Amino acid sequence: MDLFNNASPNTPTHLNISTKSTMMLQLARYAEGNEEDIAQEAKQYLEMIDREVSDIKITWYGRSRYNIKLEVLLNDNDKTTADAVEQVLKTPLLAQIIRTVLSLPSHKADKSLKLDITLRSKKGTFRVSGHYIDQKLKNTKSDNIERLFDTLSPQVRDSIQGIKVLVQGIRLDPFEDRVLNAIIKLLNLKSGKDLQGNLPAVQNLYGGTMTSYPKLRITPHELYTEVSGTKNYSGKEIQNIKAVLMRLQEKKFLIMYQRHRKEVRQNKIVEVIDVIQEYQSLFRIISYYEGLTKTELSQLADEESDVSSTKGEAIFLLNPVFVDQIDTKFIEYPEDVNLQTAIAMGGPNKLTAAMTQLRDYIMRIISGNRNSRNSKHIIDKETLIDLLGLSEIAKEGRAKRVKNRIDEAIELCYKMSLITAHKEIVGKKGQQQIEFAINANNNDNDLN
Repeated sequence: MDLFNNASPNTPTHLNISTKSTMMLQLARYAEGNEEDIAQEAKQYLEMIDREVSDIKITWYGRSRYNIKLEVLLNDNDKTTADAVEQVLKTPLLAQIIRTVLSLPSHKADKSLKLDITLRSKKGTFRVSGHYIDQKLKNTKSDNIERLFDTLSPQVRDSIQGIKVLVQGIRLDPFEDRVLNAIIKLLNLKSGKDLQGNLPAVQNLYGGTMTSYPKLRITPHELYTEVSGTKNYSGKEIQNIKAVLMRLQEKKFLIMYQRHRKEVRQNKIVEVIDVIQEYQSLFRIISYYEGLTKTELSQLADEESDVSSTKGEAIFLLNPVFVDQIDTKFIEYPEDVNLQTAIAMGGPNKLTAAMTQLRDYIMRIISGNRNSRNSKHIIDKETLIDLLGLSEIAKEGRAKRVKNRIDEAIELCYKMSLITAHKEIVGKKGQQQIEFAINANNNDNDLN
């Protein structure tokens, strides 16, 4: 059976029209109408859609023509704007306009529209290190510390003495993931092509050789805006971000990978392999204040004072895993990846680590297969469970919880337009597998 013939119930199957101009035309008619309240409302919505929305695509999904999927391409990636646009699209007036566009009868009150709204930004992308993503997706816990210990270099062995549970790779919770996405995006924005930051990089040992550690100087406001998705972040969000930064700065990760490169030896180009083994934190933060008055200096210790946020800056000394070989081994992330991820599931607090893991896994596949016509990808279910960090739950026999976590992660990938279909199959050895239909065009800046 073809994969697309067994699509998710939420996979669009019928209509596909680009409709911003059509909806604006209908709004303009209401704005010129005789009913003052409706006219004013229509005018307000017309101005917002014209200003904030680049395109809208309507599709039908499922079996009912009242099940409507709206894909909205925003001009910016501000969370406040995205929330406002979504609320407009859910108003009775817009529901009536959608009925008109789709020629649906408006007198059938019992047939209310079921809207599935997806918002994404027209903005570009930023580069994320392939080595960093590989480490995020590794997540292999070693139950046999002694066996792993024997494979490590003496320097790394000394640094992990006394650790009882050792995890290879970079395991993050959704909030930590969001903070690091923001830092990496700012590194892209403020660096040259080498992504070494906007201050002179620091040379230090990494993988046995002297390596550049990127140095990034940013304001707290820049970071809070990128993490929260809005310039109007709250005091509580600031405190949560600070707590995550402090936690991440103290947390260490066992980073192990191979760096393949080419060099000239005896007039021949040969491939060589560097083995990277490090037990390190992902960054170190240095607070920086410039041009303080004596009064401002005395206010620094006061938590009620805004001196830290207005005058202070943060200097991040970043782990080389964020930039190692990024000129050739990288993944393009949408500029608003944090916003897309949060909106897809109804808010950042509803995200799980399994969701962000599968998102990164599919995005890595898309990045590696952009020039390939093969849109199918198969993964053993047991491998997927380990990838999503669900192995311990599975060992406890909590099959229903494992299934729910997998289903939620797949739902996120549908809503972010990373996949178009999936199905469960049986492999050649009788193992359970999941086959995904990958959407390689998910980063395009249009909805066609």
